Amino acid sequence: MRENDTASLSEGAGSLLGVELNGAYRIERELADGGMSLVFVAEQISLGRKVVVKVLRPGFDDEDFIQLFLREARINSQINHPAVVSVFDFGRTEDGIVFIAMELLDGVTLSDILCSEGPLPLGNVVWLVEQMCAGVHAAHKLDVVHRDLKPNNIMVVQVTGGDTLVKVLDFGISKPLGEEDLKHTKLGMVMGTPGYLSPEQIQGVAVDQRADIYALGGLLFFALTGKRPFSGASHESIMAKQLSGVIPLLAESGVSDPAILSLQVVLDRAMALNRDDRYSDIKVFWQSLLDHTKQFGKVALEGEAGKPTDSESCEVLALGSLREGAEPESVIAELKRVLKMSEVQARRLVTSQKPMVIRKNLNAKDAERFQTVFARLGVSVRVVVRDAPTRVVESGSGVMPPSSSGVSLPTAGMIQPMTVTQLARAGGANEEPVSLTFGSRKSQVLLRRRKSRLRLRVGGVLLLCVGLLLGVGLYAPWRYALSDLWAETVGGREAARGVSSDKVTLGMSAAFQGAAKELGRSMRLGVETYLKRVNERGGIHGRSIELMALNDGYEPSMAGDNMASFIDKQSGAFAMLGNVGTPTARVILPVALENKMLVMGTFSGAEILRGDPPDRYVFNYRASYAEETAAMIHYFVKVKKLRPERMAVFYQNDGYGKDGLSGVIDALQEYGVGRADIASASYERNTVQVESAVERFSREGLELDAVVLVSTYSASAAFTRLMRQQGFSGDIGNVSFVGSRALAEYFQEIGGEVGEGVLVTQVVPMYDSYASGVLQYREDLARFYPNEEPGFVSLEGYIVAALLCEALEVVGRDFSVEDVVDALESLTLIDLGVGQPLSFSASDHQASHQVWGSKITSGGQFETVDLQKVRLD
Repeated sequence: MRENDTASLSEGAGSLLGVELNGAYRIERELADGGMSLVFVAEQISLGRKVVVKVLRPGFDDEDFIQLFLREARINSQINHPAVVSVFDFGRTEDGIVFIAMELLDGVTLSDILCSEGPLPLGNVVWLVEQMCAGVHAAHKLDVVHRDLKPNNIMVVQVTGGDTLVKVLDFGISKPLGEEDLKHTKLGMVMGTPGYLSPEQIQGVAVDQRADIYALGGLLFFALTGKRPFSGASHESIMAKQLSGVIPLLAESGVSDPAILSLQVVLDRAMALNRDDRYSDIKVFWQSLLDHTKQFGKVALEGEAGKPTDSESCEVLALGSLREGAEPESVIAELKRVLKMSEVQARRLVTSQKPMVIRKNLNAKDAERFQTVFARLGVSVRVVVRDAPTRVVESGSGVMPPSSSGVSLPTAGMIQPMTVTQLARAGGANEEPVSLTFGSRKSQVLLRRRKSRLRLRVGGVLLLCVGLLLGVGLYAPWRYALSDLWAETVGGREAARGVSSDKVTLGMSAAFQGAAKELGRSMRLGVETYLKRVNERGGIHGRSIELMALNDGYEPSMAGDNMASFIDKQSGAFAMLGNVGTPTARVILPVALENKMLVMGTFSGAEILRGDPPDRYVFNYRASYAEETAAMIHYFVKVKKLRPERMAVFYQNDGYGKDGLSGVIDALQEYGVGRADIASASYERNTVQVESAVERFSREGLELDAVVLVSTYSASAAFTRLMRQQGFSGDIGNVSFVGSRALAEYFQEIGGEVGEGVLVTQVVPMYDSYASGVLQYREDLARFYPNEEPGFVSLEGYIVAALLCEALEVVGRDFSVEDVVDALESLTLIDLGVGQPLSFSASDHQASHQVWGSKITSGGQFETVDLQKVRLD
């Protein structure tokens, strides 16, 4: 390593890029920014493979922290189990950098999956808990207690061959039962995550394996309901609820399925306040879960049930046909609904007309269960018995070979492992969504149509005329079919990209992982809420409106990859709707313009989206960052009487941050403050490395009245906390892209008082207001997504979807991109009940120029702030 590497580390993770650790690992890019550590993707030089390297953060370099960090490596390396992340190296460099090297996983956390999918089907939950239990049980066999089991420390990963597995992560505060606590984990410091850590951890008493059983109960509740087991305005209030002995109730969390409600007794015992009332060990907990799960039979944990016998194993074989009376489309729908199969998997199973192995290496009892389930769904199946010499136990199949060590738990032959498609929806991959398989069928139809073009032209005219004479045009399906036939055969017009006979596909590129994931998730939630409203009413002119949302991680390179999928003529999207971010917009925009693709309602106030005159194919709903920052500066100076020369800017070092910085500079120039007189500091995208910025403002001894933040919620929260700790008592303001609700929740996690009084400008009205359009939004959200809370970002997504659907209503059934652009430019004074009426024109592609103000309370709520004048209470 270079001589100044240690100094560089203190300056930020970016300085480690390209550094070699002990000649074994070359740092390539940052992956995450944790509390005690920085996490990177690196190349293991000797093998040329990608690995994860975790480095102890500067400031945690006293010997006790180092030993805590290395204890994680030592413990992890001793647990050799497929359900536990593998650590294969750790140590220190000559310059004192402490690191751990571990496997690089291709997957997403349980937290991200639940954010995307909502509550999981019971089969998925049992499959998930089975492997969590197996991993934790392996640690318990070595007398190691994890102590921090939570959704972010459980990952579902994809392995070679397309199977999925569960991995238990982060043994950072785990402890062997025979070892003393280190200084930083002794009494007085609560180690763990509120809501999942056990009552004894909160009380600071010695823990044993039953602390992990309590956390597993919390994870079971989260997987079944999609909600945290406990909620509160602060960590302290959450832990107080835990110590009161309250146990979360499934019946009060929107659950109505009797099979799931029957698991309340398991939660009651697993999460008992007194650990003596909990399950004695993981095996007993797992057995109880199986006993109370009606769709799975009882499995003897130490016996032969659930495993193939030595002499034979069974396969479940689909015969390539359906049971008598079964309709193919109905069977496909049921396979998707009940077993969570993807469209491709279900259709292949139903239409292949060839025998296909559904599951291998089962005992006779589990094989019969599979046969029963598939038969009920309409698929013809039979059980085939194989001799032991031909049996192969597949990776990720859910069947573990017998273990003489007793470390692994036998399984129940689960029938619903998490699918790769579920991981893709949760942001773990940028795979082409299976819903687009219709595109390939459409291309086959079009090919057949081209072969008989002349015959269809004549026949189409005659058929249309006869149809109109007979009055079948009054019946919508006939009317739409005849209309399509006329447009294609007589008008010679081919369907636009992303438009089929029954569906219009819209694209969205946004972050569903990383520092901006809550923005992407919320924007998608709002868009899909409005689309569900439209589709519930029959769609638009006989077509449903569907969203294809792909993860870009808030990284331009991934957004570019997404665009290749969106512009595909056979399986792409008609228009882009609700993309998130400025850096990604800079990549998306040139591709969209070159392909004449409509880009509508991007969640960004960047100037690149607001040309003068505007780009023909780019339409915005929201006010620009220049308008937001001008409103904020005006409020600080004119209303709060702050000194303009005592204002600073903290911004993200990319297009988004620099756009916001420019807005502040322009606004302050109106008050006689030049660029050279404005203090500013930045941080890098997808990190929370704010220390140098705080240090700069503190070191220079600036007497600041206010700081304007142009950042994401995680960086904003970290910056605000450190500034308050440094004694800064001035005003802090954020632009709307920060993600208000995520920011408020983040403040609640680190202490609600930190965020009290923080200003956030908004481009939509208060989401809890009683404006007509906002009421409609809240009612639709409650109806279609009852477990979701309203928020500013999802309200914006709802509005941009409404604007595009207005234009699609105007153009009728037969349309092109040019038609929709013309329709948008003609929308005038559209009143959605969300403030001033919205309009576009040929020279103005921004529907709203309105900016609202909001202020975060200590309890994580929002109060309205009038940016024009002070309200007198």
